[in-house]
Amino acid sequence: MVSLVGLNDPMSLLIGLLLPALVYVLVVVVKFLLRLREDFIGLGSKFPSPPYHWLYGNNHLTDLTFGEKYLSVIREVVEKNPKAHSYWMAGILTIIQVTHPETIRQLLKSKSKKSDDYATLRSWLGNGLFLSDGDVWKVHRRLLTPAFHFDVLKQYVSVYNRGATDMISRLSETAKKGEVFEMFQEASMCTLEIILQSAFSGGQMSEETKNEYIAAIRKLKLLFLQMAFQPLYHLSKSAYYRLSPGGREYIRFCKLMHDTAESIVTKRRRQLVSKVEMILLT
Repeated sequence: MVSLVGLNDPMSLLIGLLLPALVYVLVVVVKFLLRLREDFIGLGSKFPSPPYHWLYGNNHLTDLTFGEKYLSVIREVVEKNPKAHSYWMAGILTIIQVTHPETIRQLLKSKSKKSDDYATLRSWLGNGLFLSDGDVWKVHRRLLTPAFHFDVLKQYVSVYNRGATDMISRLSETAKKGEVFEMFQEASMCTLEIILQSAFSGGQMSEETKNEYIAAIRKLKLLFLQMAFQPLYHLSKSAYYRLSPGGREYIRFCKLMHDTAESIVTKRRRQLVSKVEMILLT
């Protein structure tokens, strides 16, 4: 007969309930650490790297961003190891950085599945040609390839030239006044205008919207890079998006990008439908 002694003891009951949960958590943590050891530590140790600390990796050499200090460190590493190296985000998290045409060629020829880190960009860029793989990638590639045929692109050379000429003209006027300008902003505005003219026949965005769109792209890139240095992001991406200011801002800018793009596409579709209706009526 099973003894009922202790079942009415609250402490024994609590221990009986918590013990299985603790064992489960311990098993999950051990599996996680073993996977990190195999996927990151084992792989990262095969490549040369800057001096790193067992806890915070190479971050003590930088200002915890991919800024000037980071670039200075990477330049020195690439000079000594031109083909590839590892950069440790923490004692157990590493990034393999490929920096030579030969090694890059081998990577581009590989058919392996994209890293889970790409998943963060899907909330911004969707699951298109850049982020998809397998059958989805093949379908998107098959659909897009004809649009980039040389004979098709020839039709838009005048659009490219006009956009570049307008940008050079603006920069020349600014230079004559002795004023400084931000080249990324100018090049981005030129690229955006060429895309609008080529894909949507232009006139779909106001200057204010264009500036907001470019600013959102720049902010999203910075936020994406900052995520790599946030422990909460590595523990739980969903929690990072909900709880951290940077995560909420990232989602907000993603929504701005999507709303702007959807507005342009919707407006262009209406114009095409109206044009077809007019043709059918005449």
